[in-house]
Amino acid sequence: MLTPIPLAFGDKPLSAVADHLLRGLPDPVIVVETGDVPPEHLVRSIEQHRACLAACFGENVPLRVTALHSPESVDGTPVWAADRLAALRELGACGTGASGERFIVVAEPGVLDLRAAPVPDPIRLAPGAQHRLDELTSWLAGAGYTRVSYVESPGEFAVRGGIVDLWPAIPPDNRPLRMVLDDNRVSALRTLDTATQRSGTDLPRVNLWAHAVRSDPSCPPVRSLLPPGTPCIRLHADPPADAAFARYRRTPRYRGDAVRAAAEYERLLRDGWDIVVACVYEYEMRRVEDLFRTGAHRPRVCEVELAEGLVDEHDRRVVTTYVELFARYEYYESASSHDPRRGMRLEGIWEMHPGELVVHREFGIGRYEGTRTITVGDRTAEYLTILFRDNARIHVPLTELHKVEKYVALTAYTPPLSSLEGGQWRRTLRRIKDTLREFVAALHQLYTARAETAGIAYPPDGELERQLDDTFVFEETEDQLRAIAEVKSDMEAPRPMDRIVVGDVGFGKTEVAVRAAFKAVVGGRQVMVLCPTTILAEQHYRTFVDRLGPFGVRVGVLTRLQRRAEASATIRCIADGSVDIAIGTQAVLAERVRFANLGLIIIDEEHKFGVRDKEHLRLRYRDPSGGAREPPDVLSLTATPIPRTLSIALQ
Repeated sequence: MLTPIPLAFGDKPLSAVADHLLRGLPDPVIVVETGDVPPEHLVRSIEQHRACLAACFGENVPLRVTALHSPESVDGTPVWAADRLAALRELGACGTGASGERFIVVAEPGVLDLRAAPVPDPIRLAPGAQHRLDELTSWLAGAGYTRVSYVESPGEFAVRGGIVDLWPAIPPDNRPLRMVLDDNRVSALRTLDTATQRSGTDLPRVNLWAHAVRSDPSCPPVRSLLPPGTPCIRLHADPPADAAFARYRRTPRYRGDAVRAAAEYERLLRDGWDIVVACVYEYEMRRVEDLFRTGAHRPRVCEVELAEGLVDEHDRRVVTTYVELFARYEYYESASSHDPRRGMRLEGIWEMHPGELVVHREFGIGRYEGTRTITVGDRTAEYLTILFRDNARIHVPLTELHKVEKYVALTAYTPPLSSLEGGQWRRTLRRIKDTLREFVAALHQLYTARAETAGIAYPPDGELERQLDDTFVFEETEDQLRAIAEVKSDMEAPRPMDRIVVGDVGFGKTEVAVRAAFKAVVGGRQVMVLCPTTILAEQHYRTFVDRLGPFGVRVGVLTRLQRRAEASATIRCIADGSVDIAIGTQAVLAERVRFANLGLIIIDEEHKFGVRDKEHLRLRYRDPSGGAREPPDVLSLTATPIPRTLSIALQ
């Protein structure tokens, strides 16, 4: 019977508990019961501190550490599954003491008295091994695995013909894998990408452990797996701290006051203390080194991840972190330790239906006719059948499913089926690649030139801008004020602006655009407002006239509702500069529309415009080779930004 020994750490950091367990207790196996700290948090602290001792002080501690949680209850029966079952397996091997390795078990209170079913031996999977499909699927179902259509989470398996996909949850072979059975013989064993359902690299062998086991009253308690005489510590945070923690205290947080941090640590270094700063990234290490560059004494900088530092007054040792030196705010982790399910793209046979168009990577566009079982010689397997032009068909084995994708188009146009003769598909791919290469080269040239080109620097707001602000009939929201301030700050900077304002319908994006446009007009520049629809263009025209008309701003509109004479007159006024703000649909992108002094482009609902339309604007008005003396700023408005526009704005 293990009798827990109480140990209080009070207000000491968790790293002090880790240091005490690693350096203060020599026992080969230690059990720590903890109710005040989640077991996985203490496990992480021990592992991080062990890595810090090795990297920063050369103290290598051979160690295995695991968290042991209570089993799940299924129909009133305790079930040890996934990580809990892996912990039991680790526990059963902890008494071997191989290579002088120590073992620390961090357990929830009461777990040691629960019943634990024996962990069954694993099944060895390897190319060439013999396994009957029906016996394997029966074993998987009995070992706690769930049969699904396709695998996306640990503990699941799927069977399609002779292909078995499964995701073990117990280390070290806890990764998705695909096994191909050919006549009860493993012909292939590979990794599996659950996002695409495609095979990866070959695997030499895998030990397949059970995913879950049930316990019953006849099973022995968990403590029976431990060696006799194993010490058990019951850890709690009630003050005062135990005498074993008197040597430790927390490292100070300097909230970005680097000067004070440098002065205090240099004083400790002069007094003979050993100080280490743990950094995760290279730029953090450079910043720490720069901080102490001018001092006579410098701390050591180590590349190691550490959640919190520690002051050990007995050994005159300080381990601090980059965050404790420079971070101005506290960072807290989510209380939930649950990992969300991984998202996946629906790419696979379950997504395709007979009669739909598909694309084969090597042969082109065909029509999917379904799956069929085909026997060639003494081998029987499932194939996908795809119809091409001239009634030609190919049969694709399921092992090459990654070469077939469902055809997706943005228009209602139905392409013709590809021909298997004459190399038509290869020529099509070559033309597409050449076009993309030219387009990407043009974009690269544009962005390179933009980075080296000075933009328009508008003057700060004056009395006119403040008068416009006062005429707004609503009270601005905090987010509106922030967006307006940031847009105007970008416009006052001597570089081209690429800013995106994201907000739902009715949240005030148009007012942000109005004030930006007015600032450009007051600065002597013209503004283009691009809208995806005629209705929206007319709506913006009325809004801009109502808001800016009293200030003498001239607003023009170009839509399909205008007569030809009216449109021609508006285009002439845009060209001679008598129109300050031009609002319209794609009509404003026409070659005959020329601005006299364009300073700002506003794109509303930018996600509804294609890449070519938006890049046409940039190439025409922001490319120095296109005649633009000073590239105009770009302001995009949207409720649903596309990733590419976000990327450009962030750059």
